[in-house]
Amino acid sequence: MHWNQNAWIILLMRDSSISREKKADLLESWFNAVKSSGMEFPFVKKDEIVRKVIKSPAKKFYVSEFEAQRIIGKIMRGRKPELSPVKNRMYMEIYDRTERIRRENPGIPLNGAIYKAINRQAPEFYISEKYAYNVICKQINRNKK
Repeated sequence: MHWNQNAWIILLMRDSSISREKKADLLESWFNAVKSSGMEFPFVKKDEIVRKVIKSPAKKFYVSEFEAQRIIGKIMRGRKPELSPVKNRMYMEIYDRTERIRRENPGIPLNGAIYKAINRQAPEFYISEKYAYNVICKQINRNKK
């Protein structure tokens, strides 16, 4: 197998672990929000809680270093990446944080600043209501079985 193929396999594995981590953190936030609402589960206003959860702080930015470097590189070169409005907001936040880290730590390599930026708490999950609702409903259905 060629090195590039190995690199892509590793990146795909990382992405899938990032996706699992994002889903687990989303579900944890969901169950905490349900608990704090004081409502019994079948009577929970799911749509309201989903909107609240996706706008709540996330443990980190759920994106691979490779993808963040690729998108931030485009932004730095003045090219506007074609992203959804939600992802665009997320990458602009990562870009702003990366630039702040670089100003505060002269000499830090760009990839080091990006790594620090994406592994700090994010102001929200940066996902759509539909995605969050699908993840949550799948888990609820699994728990029923």
